[in-house]
Amino acid sequence: MRQRFFYGWVIVFVLMGMFAMSSGARYTFGVTLKSLTEQFGWGRGALSAVVSLSLLLVSAFQIVGGWLADRFRPRLVLTVGFAVSTLVLLGMSFVTELWQVYLLYGFLGAIGFALASPVASTAMVNQWFRARSRGTALSLATSGVAVGQLLVTPIAAALLVSDGWQSSYRAIALFMGLIAFPLVVVLLRNAPLEQAAGGDASRASKTADSEKTPLSKAIRTATFWELLIGVFSCGFTMSFASVHFVAFASDMGMGEMVAGEVLGLSGAFSIIGAIIMGKWSDRIGRRIPLGVTYTLRALSFIILLFANNEATLFFFAVILGLSWTSTTPLSAAVTAETWGTRSSGFLFGVVFTFMTVGSSVGSYLAGLNYDLVHNYTAIIIVNSAIAGLGALASFAIRERRTADAAPALEAQPLAAAAGR
Repeated sequence: MRQRFFYGWVIVFVLMGMFAMSSGARYTFGVTLKSLTEQFGWGRGALSAVVSLSLLLVSAFQIVGGWLADRFRPRLVLTVGFAVSTLVLLGMSFVTELWQVYLLYGFLGAIGFALASPVASTAMVNQWFRARSRGTALSLATSGVAVGQLLVTPIAAALLVSDGWQSSYRAIALFMGLIAFPLVVVLLRNAPLEQAAGGDASRASKTADSEKTPLSKAIRTATFWELLIGVFSCGFTMSFASVHFVAFASDMGMGEMVAGEVLGLSGAFSIIGAIIMGKWSDRIGRRIPLGVTYTLRALSFIILLFANNEATLFFFAVILGLSWTSTTPLSAAVTAETWGTRSSGFLFGVVFTFMTVGSSVGSYLAGLNYDLVHNYTAIIIVNSAIAGLGALASFAIRERRTADAAPALEAQPLAAAAGR
């Protein structure tokens, strides 16, 4: 009999596109950082502090966003967040004072990025998909961050070189508002109510998916703290790539275009890495792929420490890319499968907070490092060590695998639910 089309995969690709644009909005700040300092005389430390403020506020707002996604369902949360991000990006093209950057990117941007973040999308994907294909679905959705890096970052760099940093912001904002946002509104849907509550899955998996776990219970487990250490190290290390790498490459004499191409290559390999790690985790569990991902991250910064030409930078991009986006979906899958999908938005919001805390700390320390000694050597060494710590914590996770975790096709009742 012909199976009905499973709409959950449409959700995955809509989320991928949404993250591609929203991540492009975030990474454009890194592309324009040096131009802003040169035009207005603002220090890199001052602009890095804007990123740190934004990420700290994102940490708080993501918890609220996760709770809202669990309480009212994720579609509204994601849509509002994407709209705010679009308006912030447009506003950034008109800034002339540092306080305006703090208000737009630091505060309002934090609201948009927090609502349209992997926290709310994780709640949505967890409700659409069972454990046996959840890793693949989450990895594909969050790989949109890499797609944005692959497509948007080089475009932003090209616009910066040809027309100035203002054009970088305006072009991306107009595309988000006029093309991407209408598609998000039309195509993004919450999972059917019976699916979000456990659907027709087996009794064991239905119990795991439909239970609600309070934070007070989750924090008493080692898994919670191991995930926390991992995501902190992820945020800390990736802040260098997203905020300081373009400036780092430019200081080496490589230029913004080459730096944009390096980040674009990293984005391409990030998609490959996300697919490989997602499928691998659906077969053997999340712990080993997650630990391997952080190990690759540590290796990439060791390579960067000795980079002295374009070829080394591109090699760094390949290794970094393989580890770029896999950490979030694998951590989200562990959260859902340990404490249940009905609590996954809020609990992953709490865990994911420490990724943004790590990003905030890492971004600021990198800027401070440069302002003090005019190079990034010390922070690159610290990044490698922090990534290694994340790998150790991930390898130590003890997973709870539900009864529906064995490799198989997505359950037919889900397709039936989507069709109703």
